[in-house]
Amino acid sequence: MRILAIDPGGTTGLVVFINRQLVWSRQERLTFSAMYRLLKRVRPDYVVCEDFRIYPSHASTFTWSRLFTVRLIGVIELYCEQTHTPLSLQMAAVAKQFIAASEINLRGEHARSATQHGLYFLYHSKKVPASICYK
Repeated sequence: MRILAIDPGGTTGLVVFINRQLVWSRQERLTFSAMYRLLKRVRPDYVVCEDFRIYPSHASTFTWSRLFTVRLIGVIELYCEQTHTPLSLQMAAVAKQFIAASEINLRGEHARSATQHGLYFLYHSKKVPASICYK
């Protein structure tokens, strides 16, 4: 089973778990087409992605924003819909409360965030990883 976990944004965190093993991680700036090509190349069995919500108390900070993160999530949703790949959208707080980023021995905050989402998904889907990169 191949799981791709994503922390979408201007800098996107990406991690892949294959058969419960963390096999690669990275963070990079991706265009919409680059994200779609990455999804096609990885061919995940499941996609786990941090969701994005605009709360009324923060709405004014998004005035005139092009909402890149929301649009990137749209690319991910399109890929999953077209390929019938299950997609799990998770709020940031859920994964961050599950395991602290400081416990994950990876470079880059977005790669660590994607790892948090992947681990949360694996744990709650009863597919706990056999080995995880901890400090």
